[in-house]
Amino acid sequence: MVNQLLVNGPGLLEANIREIEHLNYLFLRTMGKVFLSSHADPSFNEMTGAQKRILYFLDIEGPRRMGDIARLVAVSLPAATAVVDRLVRAGVVSRRADPADRRVIRVALSPKGHRTMARMKRLHERRLKEILDRLPVSKRRELVQAFARIHDLLCEIDSPTERKATNGRKTGAKA
Repeated sequence: MVNQLLVNGPGLLEANIREIEHLNYLFLRTMGKVFLSSHADPSFNEMTGAQKRILYFLDIEGPRRMGDIARLVAVSLPAATAVVDRLVRAGVVSRRADPADRRVIRVALSPKGHRTMARMKRLHERRLKEILDRLPVSKRRELVQAFARIHDLLCEIDSPTERKATNGRKTGAKA
């Protein structure tokens, strides 16, 4: 497929709709191959995608304000609040006053949330092991290198603040 790009400033190109659709298609198909396995733990199917994204976000980044969470899941603040309310009722997150400013409320994983994330990570690691075990060593390296390159490319477009915050930190590491 030949893609047409639009010039968007010096040296920058704007992706066209076909590129965007194709990237979205590839991303969804890839993640589906990895995580939509017949071996998936049905207890995790009870959570919505937004709930899982929030748990992963809190596990990686630590306690965050509701505004940060709303931006992450690309919803309004009231919608994010409703999702977090369900997570609070499930006992996997808690709300805490920020020690620096008691008017600010931060959402954090609860002990049950940390256990849930540990189970989710083990499930994903098991699934990734299944995938890697089926590949020859050279293809394993190729797959890992491809994901590392994707991560590097995405980090290149981060703002300087985000890049500084994640510099030297491995994916999934806690701050």
